[in-house]
Amino acid sequence: MMKKMTNHVWLNEDGSPAIVDITKSYLGNKINYNDFYFKRENKYYKITHIENSGNNRYRRTIQEVDINGNLKEGTSVTEKEVVINTNY
Repeated sequence: MMKKMTNHVWLNEDGSPAIVDITKSYLGNKINYNDFYFKRENKYYKITHIENSGNNRYRRTIQEVDINGNLKEGTSVTEKEVVINTNY
């Protein structure tokens, strides 16, 4: 249900894709996100870094954590370029 409510691609008023930078506020100031976690396939991850690489694309660095948010020893840091253009 949450995905259906929030998984809408951001568009401009004319229907063209909206190009935004989620790392900056509307005033152009850098947004400092607190610790950010997500779960995928019964594993928990922490986003340790995110930077804009243009056109709604971001390089993010994640590391696997336990359910309490503690970094798991022996797990590698993964960097990946992703498209973020919805709230989901």
